[in-house]
Amino acid sequence: MAIKDSYITYWRSKSIYDTKGQVVHTTIDNMFKFLYHTRFNVPEKSKIPVWSPVHFDGKRSKANAKLVYAMVFDIDCGYKYIDLPKAITKEYVYLWHASYSNTEQHNKWRLVLPLQYPVVNEDWQYYWEAGQNFFEDVTGIKSDAVCKDAGRAYYVKAAKDNTYPPSSMNITNKNLLDLHSAAVVIKERKLKEQRLKDRQRELLKNMPKYETNNDKFAEFKTEDYRITKANELGAIIKDGVARKITCPNCSDNSVFFYIDADRGITAQCNHRKSCRWYGYINNL
Repeated sequence: MAIKDSYITYWRSKSIYDTKGQVVHTTIDNMFKFLYHTRFNVPEKSKIPVWSPVHFDGKRSKANAKLVYAMVFDIDCGYKYIDLPKAITKEYVYLWHASYSNTEQHNKWRLVLPLQYPVVNEDWQYYWEAGQNFFEDVTGIKSDAVCKDAGRAYYVKAAKDNTYPPSSMNITNKNLLDLHSAAVVIKERKLKEQRLKDRQRELLKNMPKYETNNDKFAEFKTEDYRITKANELGAIIKDGVARKITCPNCSDNSVFFYIDADRGITAQCNHRKSCRWYGYINNL
């Protein structure tokens, strides 16, 4: 079976205000014919029909997105559609068309790349990031981030007058966009980051308060305790500072604390701008 005859599901409605719309089960070829058809003499944007490469279970919304079938890239930065690289136009089944607000002075357009496999809503964020990375790798630019929302609808090809909007498509190329491997890597990284954040919150939640007028934490203030703790953590002690300790938040070897008993009982991550973790030495 040719790729153009592969089945795909998308949603469409007569206007951006109609969130009920219609779910269509068809082929990539038929979906592209629907998207490629130009609506002429449309007086305003709100009169343009909309669509989404998503199977919605109910009305169009992010929460009701069941499966996503294509990556959609909005390019509003002025990058010219004629510069779309062969890494896309010669490899992948694609469709692009100029946006309703496109001008010769400032190109605005939309690119549609059907996916090799539909993506469940809960994993869409990882595939979207993988798609953004792919697009930036081959074009050197980023597309509009608003397309990240799985509940977003897109205007079909339309013109304000009888002028035919610039557009092109290819349904005979060999490949559909496969983001699975890249998305898995991103998902693993994101989940790891979330685990570290959860751990950080738990550490801070259970962290004892510093009591200046109470010797309850006197043990943790001594130099002997700090040296023992530093050795347990595999720290490098130099010039009175224990360094190279694994950060509970960002997992880099970037936490340090002072051995000097008069320097307090806190430790902190050296990545002040990106991580900003801090805590008590006894909680490491």
